[in-house]
Amino acid sequence: MRMNGGFQMKEFYKKRFALTDGGARNLSKATLASFFVYCINMLPAILLMIFAQEVLENMGKSNGFYIVFSVLTLIAMYILLSIEYDKLYNTTYQESADLRIRTAENLSKLPLSYFSKHDISDISQTIMADIEGIEHAMSHSIPKVGGMVLF
Repeated sequence: MRMNGGFQMKEFYKKRFALTDGGARNLSKATLASFFVYCINMLPAILLMIFAQEVLENMGKSNGFYIVFSVLTLIAMYILLSIEYDKLYNTTYQESADLRIRTAENLSKLPLSYFSKHDISDISQTIMADIEGIEHAMSHSIPKVGGMVLF
């Protein structure tokens, strides 16, 4: 999938949000999953419009049509929502864990004199709050907005 200017979605996410290849790939998958969930959420409204049209035009389909359509819609919604949940939360929280590990590795490279001049609890609280904000954006906001843009 390409965006304007020839940039791929994965590269856009990677550059914009400083993600790893795996994190950008998973965020792209979460965006596509959100898009498909938005699409499948239209089916109950479509079924309602079909029903309203038939009531207004006095031509009715059999009840079997509505039952089959409803069951197939529920099955498709269940499958897509399960996929979306996995992509939105499990994979993005894995990227968050990787980010925390990379941050700890970078902190371990700092000289000990840095920690004697700064409050360690303040540093750790600030870093964890920042990572929590990134984690929330990656698991809730970014894929949903991207899916809505595609929709």
